[in-house]
Amino acid sequence: MAVTDSLGSYLPTAIASLVGVYAVYWTVTTYIQFRKLQHIKGPWLASISPLWMFYYTCRGTLYLAVEDALKKYGSPVRIAPDYIATDDPALQRTMNAPRSPFTRGRWFRGMKFDPRQDNILSMADEKAHAELRTKVMPGYSGKEVPNLEADVDARVVELIDLIRRDYVQKNQAMDFAKLAGYFTLDVLTQIAFGQALGFLIKNEDLYDYHKSSSAFYPVMELSSNHPTILAILKSRVMQGAAPKPTDKIGFGAIVGFAQKAVAERFGSDAKKVQDMLGSFINHGLTQQECEVESLLQILAGADSTATALRTTFLHILTSPPTYSKLRQEIETALDAGKVAYPVIKNSQAQALPYLQACVKEGLRMFMPLHGLAGRVSPYPHGITVNNVFIPPGTEVGTSAYAMGHRVDLYGPDADTFHPERWIENDEETVKGFERVNELVFGTGRSSCLGKGIALMELGKAIFEVSKPSSVFPSASVCISTDYLQLLRYYDFTIVNPFNAMKVRSNSVVVQEDFQVRAWTRKQN
Repeated sequence: MAVTDSLGSYLPTAIASLVGVYAVYWTVTTYIQFRKLQHIKGPWLASISPLWMFYYTCRGTLYLAVEDALKKYGSPVRIAPDYIATDDPALQRTMNAPRSPFTRGRWFRGMKFDPRQDNILSMADEKAHAELRTKVMPGYSGKEVPNLEADVDARVVELIDLIRRDYVQKNQAMDFAKLAGYFTLDVLTQIAFGQALGFLIKNEDLYDYHKSSSAFYPVMELSSNHPTILAILKSRVMQGAAPKPTDKIGFGAIVGFAQKAVAERFGSDAKKVQDMLGSFINHGLTQQECEVESLLQILAGADSTATALRTTFLHILTSPPTYSKLRQEIETALDAGKVAYPVIKNSQAQALPYLQACVKEGLRMFMPLHGLAGRVSPYPHGITVNNVFIPPGTEVGTSAYAMGHRVDLYGPDADTFHPERWIENDEETVKGFERVNELVFGTGRSSCLGKGIALMELGKAIFEVSKPSSVFPSASVCISTDYLQLLRYYDFTIVNPFNAMKVRSNSVVVQEDFQVRAWTRKQN
């Protein structure tokens, strides 16, 4: 009893001592970190705790909170004790230059979707990243995918056929947010694996992909911004609950589809196919490397392009002058015979100035991916950029959204969708716009390898040439054309202009409930 009583009396004292030691440790380390970046302003809470970032990540509005902080405190701005954010194009180029001393930060580690191996986005070793980038570049760029344009056209036909069959003829509203996602997923899986998943044909969310991915993205961004959360998710306990390729629905089912497609290419009776996967294999990627990259293709490639498509279409529909001018350019090109039949060529779409202005303006207004993609200032001395000293070990994230809305870069109407800025300004001004806007796709060693394919999809998806809707051939008759039959042959109305589309961003953007109606337009 005496021993028990003694332990009972000492236990509260021991606990209190441990709490006190931790409090002192937290206070000292917080003060040291605070002093390290005290010359960079930001929200008070962010200077002593990661809770500021945590709160806005949970709300899905971190990109807006960072933009507000940049406007209030200037660039760079402090958004966590050891993390700053910038909307400076020069700093982004410096961090991503081929021989930059900056290294990849915590955000990239959070992009490791397969526990077996890093993908090209999550890989921290710059030398290994450069070597892998060289191997996958011909596939991602589409240079070794000869049927690329025809495959995109075929999916566009399925999209148009679906809209006419299930919505226009039935006089029903469509959720264009879903249809855009179906379109880009089918395009991506077709050009990546030689087989589209079939979202457009069935007009349904196969495997509950969009439902499961929208639930996954907040967890993904939390883990990419907070190392403690990432460590918990990578623990053995949590790994048991992770999606598996044997799952019948959800994210795991898509993983299973990708792994099955890859396995077929490495089988004893495998045939060579000229698609992205075939290109990867030709350049020496192993089966596991192909499986890891295929998952990244689906997550980053399909969802980002769908976001750009939805956003640009929304801005066109809500801007009557833009809607009218774009239609006029389409009709003028058709009447002049400047568009090939039955499918507009990518080169022809690139030659239409107002169409391209709409694409650029859509990307500027709301970039497809909002991840901070932070890079770490070099040890042991740090670095000074634009007269701002960045101490060693400090992570620097980039807010491309804020960059696209800077008044000093794009003019006093930077918060407004105005495609004319890309046409009516002088050549040097437009070149300046383009130098900034191209950063939507990254730069240097982090530039987007699939940029060309994404722009092709957007150009084709915002321009269409075909016969009037009354005689438009179905997908089963021929590989026809593009989605802007929608603008040439249909009149569109947003069903709920007070709440046109629900938007949440956790690095990858989730857009839902974009309800639109279409009516057949009378032809002249």
